[in-house]
Amino acid sequence: MSATPLFDRYTDDDPCASRHRGAETSEAAHDRIRESKAALRARILAFLERLGRQGATWYEISAALGIPYTNSGRVTELLASGEAVRTGSRRPTPSGCDASVIVARTWAP
Repeated sequence: MSATPLFDRYTDDDPCASRHRGAETSEAAHDRIRESKAALRARILAFLERLGRQGATWYEISAALGIPYTNSGRVTELLASGEAVRTGSRRPTPSGCDASVIVARTWAP
């Protein structure tokens, strides 16, 4: 079975396509979750809606929902579509780095 060429795998509006850069392991991971991307986005967005103006960092989303960090592309997709927005606020992660706080569009400042 031949692999689908990189340019056939993503839509022009996929904000995560350039991240893969044709790496076979990234391509395989993308193929594995392709069918569940919409469900993951919906789950993250519902979580952000419940949090309201408090929002969450990607680390907080990942920890609360048990979603591996490797699915951070779903947050990128929500941001790109305008369904979620960065508030401009930051909170520290466990490693001490600052992370952007993200809210559902309905709670945007």
